[in-house]
Amino acid sequence: MDRVPEDPVPGRAAVHDHRRAPVDRRRVAGDRRREMLTGGVGIGFWVWDEWNNLNVQHIIIAIFTVGIVGLLLEQAMILLARRFSYE
Repeated sequence: MDRVPEDPVPGRAAVHDHRRAPVDRRRVAGDRRREMLTGGVGIGFWVWDEWNNLNVQHIIIAIFTVGIVGLLLEQAMILLARRFSYE
């Protein structure tokens, strides 16, 4: 009889599936990040590409761009909330 591996989460029943190989969770998370960025368009791809090229100046520009866009969107949502408020 095979030994059931210890479950890292206490209180949860450990289930061992013999058909599946052990999974390295760090590798899976990396694969998910890559899947989101494989489109080749958008700010996410640009930041990832600049990170890989070690172009820190463009990364800082991207951080400020994301911040400014976030502030503008927040102000737009505040205006919409005021427009449709019944107070």
